[in-house]
Amino acid sequence: MTMENSEAAVLSNIGLLHCQRGECHKAISYYLDSLRILSPLNQPAKEALATHNLGTAYGTLGDNESAAEYIQRSLPFFRKTNNRVGEGRARMNLGDSVARRRSSSDPSQAIHGTATVAYSR
Repeated sequence: MTMENSEAAVLSNIGLLHCQRGECHKAISYYLDSLRILSPLNQPAKEALATHNLGTAYGTLGDNESAAEYIQRSLPFFRKTNNRVGEGRARMNLGDSVARRRSSSDPSQAIHGTATVAYSR
């Protein structure tokens, strides 16, 4: 593992810890720093996780537009690495973000929105 890979992994893990502690606003900067390092390194599996985690952090903070944007960005990385589980989780989270963005008070609409995004390609 290169120094850059190690640094990106540490930053991403620190972000994850912050989010688990309910400090997702702090996690976002760590995920962004991790992605800045990973982008030129051609590490799609790591980029998938960091990008997805970034979207999840935004979603936790209620910024569903940014959440959907970053989760959507993670999908090609998951596909490129044939990570079907990661892609499935990302699709589910993307559906949740889209449903929350629509601010539907009808739970059946939120479920429908999640299913629509999860099965689209």
